[in-house]
Amino acid sequence: NPGYTCGFNAAGLVYLQIEVNAAGKVSAANYIPGKSKNASSCMVEQALKYAKLSKFSPGEGSATGWISYRFESQ
Repeated sequence: NPGYTCGFNAAGLVYLQIEVNAAGKVSAANYIPGKSKNASSCMVEQALKYAKLSKFSPGEGSATGWISYRFESQ
């Protein structure tokens, strides 16, 4: 997700912990501020939105993991 969606010269890293259900859909996403860098509220909002749209291979149960989104200034 390009940085310009959150304003001019926006750059940062948003780190999320996610839970994926057996169908491969993200059922929960939580922002982890301690592992993120220069993340504005807009970046966090965009990262959570895109994480919840992510799809993974179906499995036998739920799984946890992480996703990081790097916003680059344009």
